[in-house]
Amino acid sequence: YGVREHGMAAVMNGMTLHGGFIPYSGTFLVFSDYCRPSIRLAALMKQQVIHVMTHDSIGLGEDGP
Repeated sequence: YGVREHGMAAVMNGMTLHGGFIPYSGTFLVFSDYCRPSIRLAALMKQQVIHVMTHDSIGLGEDGP
């Protein structure tokens, strides 16, 4: 399916709108461009979601793209 960060963040928005959950996700920071639209929508709707971005250094190149 390829990079699914946008889908992951969109599903988190849906879970929050449904209620009863504070969803969280984790991904590499380099993939944040893919989930930025969903993160923006969550912020505009004042949703409670948690995004954990790791591997934010060029020193961790063996784990990233």
